[in-house]
Amino acid sequence: MDNKTEIKRRIEAGEFADNNGRIIRTINVLKGKWIKLSIAQSALSEIDEGEFEQSLIYLERAEYIKVRNIATKRCVEVDSADYDACEVTLTKKGIDLALYYINDPAVKV
Repeated sequence: MDNKTEIKRRIEAGEFADNNGRIIRTINVLKGKWIKLSIAQSALSEIDEGEFEQSLIYLERAEYIKVRNIATKRCVEVDSADYDACEVTLTKKGIDLALYYINDPAVKV
């Protein structure tokens, strides 16, 4: 891998970790309450829509967040979630991350 490619990769990895941290901090503001996905996305409008979804998928698979349908209260996977019909919260593991009890190099809290 050449130097230019390596620098680009590191920048992208840093942006991904920053985005993940912004999402965790935004959800953590409500201290365990559920937040509508569309509201979280609006609050984080500086994050591109595709990058926002990529981060949510990572955070869900790492078990930091849970997403559910507002009407049914059934959990759904974030990649198939309707942002206007679903809400998100931190899991215990996500709260631990937000409070610095655990670390993840892909999440810059």
